[in-house]
Amino acid sequence: MKNILIICSLFVFSIFICCKDKSKKEQYVALIDSTKIITTADTILKRKEYFFGNKILYLIEWKYSENNPKNTTYYIDQNHEKVLEYEDNPLLIKDTVFDINKDGLKDLVLLYQTTGPVQYHVYLFNKRGLVDKEIETYNYFPINEKEFIQAVNFRSPIVELKKLKWRGTDIDTIEKIYYDSENPVYYQANKYPFKDFEPKDERYSYDSTIKVKILKKLPDDYIKAIKKYYPELINP
Repeated sequence: MKNILIICSLFVFSIFICCKDKSKKEQYVALIDSTKIITTADTILKRKEYFFGNKILYLIEWKYSENNPKNTTYYIDQNHEKVLEYEDNPLLIKDTVFDINKDGLKDLVLLYQTTGPVQYHVYLFNKRGLVDKEIETYNYFPINEKEFIQAVNFRSPIVELKKLKWRGTDIDTIEKIYYDSENPVYYQANKYPFKDFEPKDERYSYDSTIKVKILKKLPDDYIKAIKKYYPELINP
C-alpha cells in the first residue's frame, strides 16, 4: 500500500512539473511572437485628447526605453484602433498639430532636419479620424490660406523655388523658378533649365532646349522664403 502511495505521488508531481514547464514555454513563445517586448526598463505615458478638431477622442501613447528612441503612437480611443506611429530620432526637430491644408481638420506635421532642407512630413486627416494621406514637402513657407512656397538649394549654387497650392489632400504646382545664386538670372520653367556642370565649366549655363521665361527680379514672396531658409543665397 505504501508503495502504491509513493508511485501515485510521483505521478502527480511529474504532471505538475510538465504543466509548469509547458506554461513557461507558452509564455516565452507569446513574448517572442509579440510585436513589442515590454521590459521593466520601459516607461509608457498616455494622454487622451481631441487632437484634430474632428470630435474624435484620441489616445496618444509615448513609450520610452533605455535601448530604443521614444516611440509615439496615436489611437482612436473608442475602439483602440491604431491611427499612426512614429519614432523620435536626432533629426526630428518637432512635431506639431495644425490645419496645414486649410480643410477645417487639424493635421500632424513632423519636422526633420536633413543634410539640406527641413523636411515636413505631413499626416493629413479625414472626418473619420484616420490618416487620409501622407505628404512630404521641404522648407515650407505659407504665403496665403492655400498657397505656399518650397525653396530648396538642392544642387548648390542652384536654387529651386516652387509655388504650390493645396487642393484638398493633393498639391498642385502653380509655377517653378530656378536661379544660380552666384550669377542670378531668374528662369521661370516647368523643369530644371541648366546644363549639366562639367569639370571645365566655371559656372552653370542655361540649357536652350528648355522653354523658359526670364524674370528681371524675384517676386516678394519668393524673396521672403529664401531669406528664411537661405539668407546667404539672395541679394539684399
